[in-house]
Amino acid sequence: MLIKQKDLVRGIDSTWDKADALFKFVRDNIAYKMYFDTVYGAEGTLIKGYGNCCDQAQLLVAMARSVGLTARFATGKCVFTNWIGCWSCLGSILH
Repeated sequence: MLIKQKDLVRGIDSTWDKADALFKFVRDNIAYKMYFDTVYGAEGTLIKGYGNCCDQAQLLVAMARSVGLTARFATGKCVFTNWIGCWSCLGSILH
């Protein structure tokens, strides 16, 4: 899968809308696959078209940073499953 993230945000002025466009690209085009830890990283996840939460988060953060958005990782423990997850955080730049 070859995409140019700058094309995804071309003509979009607001930071919120840029972040939303990138998020929706990952949500709609990168399938979820269950495995532990990060395996493919941002580039591998984009090429393969699938990844777990960690690899999808790496992809979204890399895409956001490449178009000039501030992005960081956030992690947490899901108590009900005793499983560690990884999320990307774009929200801090949107408020």
